[in-house]
Amino acid sequence: MIVDIHAHAFPPLSESSGYDSPEAHLKYIQRLTSASTHMRFEGELPEPEEDVQFRVGKYGKVEWTKGDRECFLRYMPPTIVDMAWPPEHMLAHMDWVGVDKAVLYQGHIYGRLNEYLAGCVKKCPDRFVAVAQIDESRASEESQLNELRRSIRILGLKGLYFEVPRRPGIDDERFSQLWDEMLNLKVPLVLELGRPSTAEQYLEVVSRTTKVMKKFPDLKAIIAVMGSNIRDPNDPEYVDIPRKILNLIKLPNVWYEIGYLLAFDRFDEYPYPLAEKMTREAYETVGAHKLVWGADMPMLMRTCTYRQAIDFVRRHCNFLSEAEKDLVLGENAAKLLGL
Repeated sequence: MIVDIHAHAFPPLSESSGYDSPEAHLKYIQRLTSASTHMRFEGELPEPEEDVQFRVGKYGKVEWTKGDRECFLRYMPPTIVDMAWPPEHMLAHMDWVGVDKAVLYQGHIYGRLNEYLAGCVKKCPDRFVAVAQIDESRASEESQLNELRRSIRILGLKGLYFEVPRRPGIDDERFSQLWDEMLNLKVPLVLELGRPSTAEQYLEVVSRTTKVMKKFPDLKAIIAVMGSNIRDPNDPEYVDIPRKILNLIKLPNVWYEIGYLLAFDRFDEYPYPLAEKMTREAYETVGAHKLVWGADMPMLMRTCTYRQAIDFVRRHCNFLSEAEKDLVLGENAAKLLGL
């Protein structure tokens, strides 16, 4: 069984999608766009709160007008015509390449989608599972804890996607009640450690996350999007980051998501030797039983095809045995999420 542990489904980005209004959703996307210097854009990036007629375009673009210049950022592949990815579209791609199940992640850019993703699972319960998301900045508030309980117990979601903030750190005491609730609900965390601009900032996040996972040894977590921290692999400040994160994934309650090929196309061509190198380092440190595979569809298609993402493991990670490839491509995820 092949399980993609990192996939998406979402309504049009131009809609409110769980925010108070479409305008509130757009404001969030603009703030994210303003910091997207690593992505392909035309013109000058907008400031977070700047009045630039920011809007959702088509064919993967968000657009704005700065001065007398029309600008855009290609956030998604051009195959995302109307900036939406309904579950039927995700399912068609799964059928095409032979993925049996997909775990639908969230992300605030797509919306606040607990209800929406529960609906996707209800449509195709044999093919989809999904994880919840709350407002991390308010994670200690009872309203957010109640939303987590509702998402797991009533909506049937299988975990919590958590975008780790830099301030307050993830090891701050205000999050302790959230970790206790996760233990009560007996579901795993999916931790997005972020993309800090310096190695020092990233390593601080890794260090704080390690403290939490040691303090709560029964709390299970998946560290998402391997390589997302990369800025320049030739920068001396970067070199030890892949090894440093190994101290976190060595913990018995932590798994590592490989296969996030989006991080590597700026430095290599497929099959991305740097991605293979980092995967090998993780494998040699923790073994195949601690690795799970996720493609990040449909964003993946900015980089390569869905089939190539699977073949990265099947054909190019030759240090894995066939049995180990089965573990990475599905068996580990199935066991972790109780599929």
